[in-house]
Amino acid sequence: MMSASIFAQLKEAWDLSFVETRSYSELAASIVLFALVLGFLRAVYLLYFHPLASFPGPYQAALSNWWQYNLSKTGQQEETLEQLHKAYGTRTLRIGPNELHITGPALYRTIYSQNYAFPKQKYFYDAFAAHHSVFVEGDKELHRVRRKLLSNFFSKTHIRSMEKTLLSKATLLCNRISETKGNGAINFYYAFRCLTVDLITQMAFGESFNLLTKSDDNTFDAPFHRCFDQAAESLWTMLYFPPLRTIAFKCPPSIAAKISTSAAKFQALITATADTVANFRRLKTSGKSFDHELVFDSLEHLDDDLVLAEAISTLVAGSDTTAFTLATAVQQMSEDPAIFVKLRKELRDSGITAGQDLSLLTLEQLPFLTACVKESLRYAMPVPGRLPRVAPYGAKPLIVDDKIIPPGTVVGMSAYSIHFDESIWGEDARSFNPARWLTGDAKELERYLVAFSKGARQCLGVNLAYAEITLTLAMLVNRFRFEPDETMTESDTRRLDHFTYEFEGTGVRAIVYED
Repeated sequence: MMSASIFAQLKEAWDLSFVETRSYSELAASIVLFALVLGFLRAVYLLYFHPLASFPGPYQAALSNWWQYNLSKTGQQEETLEQLHKAYGTRTLRIGPNELHITGPALYRTIYSQNYAFPKQKYFYDAFAAHHSVFVEGDKELHRVRRKLLSNFFSKTHIRSMEKTLLSKATLLCNRISETKGNGAINFYYAFRCLTVDLITQMAFGESFNLLTKSDDNTFDAPFHRCFDQAAESLWTMLYFPPLRTIAFKCPPSIAAKISTSAAKFQALITATADTVANFRRLKTSGKSFDHELVFDSLEHLDDDLVLAEAISTLVAGSDTTAFTLATAVQQMSEDPAIFVKLRKELRDSGITAGQDLSLLTLEQLPFLTACVKESLRYAMPVPGRLPRVAPYGAKPLIVDDKIIPPGTVVGMSAYSIHFDESIWGEDARSFNPARWLTGDAKELERYLVAFSKGARQCLGVNLAYAEITLTLAMLVNRFRFEPDETMTESDTRRLDHFTYEFEGTGVRAIVYED
């Protein structure tokens, strides 16, 4: 009896388990089927019934942002988008479920205007780890307040008051080049990055990183470059995978490194900047005096997180973009000696023969030097891609190609499409030609030079960048001659869009001769 009872209990348990297993299997199958149906219905909606369904573009882009992410990993986003605009024959290209990429220079000032009509897309800008900074802040009133705190430090008047600092850094760069030119080609991209980082850290925090003195010989290599490059490479991953932002911004480095390589690389830049902010705080507390007013003096009353956010924006915007532009200028002058010869002649004809003859006021009056600076900014366009905005509600509708852009749509235009538009610049739009800025149309061309964007959110550092490029180019051309490094390959200077342009390889290298 006992064994029969046990047998019955076992059989009952088996039958119940079988039923439960069958129920779980059916439940799992139902969930999968439900998800598939939802996915199918969502795809049908996005492709045929979404407000952007009538706008042309790859169907993969309409279905998810995964298409954008894969495109971003190539580093050739704008080139691909340009080809797609031509293929579809449209100025409005659907590049996401709710996003349009727009071409057409007349629309630029509408989207990037003085009146904040098109707000920034929060999802995109939150990836930069710079919440509430001038660059990221979406609220127009908060943005005005923060910009007002910093704008005086980047005014023309203040930049000119920093001329001695600018000249001392450029002179140090030239001395380093002179000392190391016999060791082979100079890596100008890294050299200029050392210059711009040293200058912006001195201006902002009172102490320079001193990369110009700490970097290696003619390569100008330094650990900071790797830190910066790795963070840039990780940006697109941070953008399209928001959970990684929490890991990078909040987790201890040891944990972040185990969870996500991209988050850890991005975190390294945040940590380096945080150390700089902490050192700035210590210097101020110690009562140390400085020979100039510091940019971050105006932010002392803010919490550390807010100061850190502004510091990240300032360090990135104040260094790599200008370095890339200067490297591009040297590359073009080494490949086209006629530009170099004409620029040097203008300097010499103006009585500039030595470093002590250089002054911003004098240099800014030289037509061909000014033309070279502007053409370098146009051709390099260190931030080539779109700056996403949101079509506003309750405002005059944005109409492109006789189509109304629905309010709430994410829209963006790029410096790449504006700076290479042949209807503006002519058939040689993709050539480096400073002479275009010496014609009667030069004033009109200014409207389409959007390297710093336009409108209320134009980059704060525009005056600093112009001053750095002007002084540095003048000093280099006055002192050295350049020839292309024949060992440099096409991949060394191939541009990769990591929001700011980076070089795939070593970057621009040139052989230097001193007169």
